[in-house]
Order: sequence, then C-alpha cells, then structure tokens
Amino acid sequence: MYQFHLALLNYNLDEERFNLHIDQAKTVRDSITSTILPWNEPAATVDLTDVIRSMKQQYIDTFGDPDDPEFQKKIASTVAELNNRGKAK
Repeated sequence: MYQFHLALLNYNLDEERFNLHIDQAKTVRDSITSTILPWNEPAATVDLTDVIRSMKQQYIDTFGDPDDPEFQKKIASTVAELNNRGKAK
C-alpha cells in the first residue's frame, strides 16, 4: 500500500490529491514502523511537502522550468547529443 501511494505521487497532481497520497503514504509508513519496531517511540513527524516544493523551486531557479517549451527543447537537444555520443560516424 505504501508503494502504491508513492507511485501515485507526481507534480502534475493538483495539491489536494498530492496531499491525500502523501498523507496516506505517511500513515502506512507509520503503521509499518510501529508494527516492526513497537518499542520505538514515534518520532516527531517532519512535513516534507514544503521541502519538496522548495527543492522544485531551487531546480527551476538553477536549471529552468521544465514546463517551459524552451527548456524542453534544450533538454531534448542534450538527450539527443548524449544518445549520439560514441556512435560510429
């Protein structure tokens, strides 16, 4: 179930659905942890949602916005160049 919720996470989801799946994944993770390690006291939970958003913004600031067509052209060009490296001419 944990993998199911993680597999459904992507940045194309609207915020409500993203939060639903991240919260459900955290619940399943906590349940698994408490079952395997019942003596372990629950640690303070860290909300990674803001961290993930911050990391995405840092990526955009550093490399460009993946939704920008110009950025997509640059990536496609780089992929094509890398795929052609080492091929006989």
